[in-house]
Amino acid sequence: MPLQQALRQLQAGFANFFAKRAKCPVFKSRKKARASAEYTRSAFRWRNGESTLAKMDAPLAIVWSRPLPAGAQPSTVTVCSACGTVQKALPLNVREWVCACGASHDRDVNAARNILAAGLAES
Repeated sequence: MPLQQALRQLQAGFANFFAKRAKCPVFKSRKKARASAEYTRSAFRWRNGESTLAKMDAPLAIVWSRPLPAGAQPSTVTVCSACGTVQKALPLNVREWVCACGASHDRDVNAARNILAAGLAES
């Protein structure tokens, strides 16, 4: 569903461009934009104040961008990912650690990704 929603938004962007209501649509920057996906009503369940995405068993931990009025149900849900926490300087003998968000990190894997990205950028 998020892919279909992205295509709908792209179609609306081009429709607005050709109707001269907006500038030409551009890609989001992978560096500046946060990773997110938008789910429409058919792709999530809303029960007892908890939201469960399609193909998931457990409900999501929800952080509201604004309060939901009493008795209202959301029509779309945007799921954002960013760990985004800054770790203090770790000694070099610490090869793996777990972030505050629960993600596991490995220094060797991260270094390999950085080297690959630098090599691809030069070619």
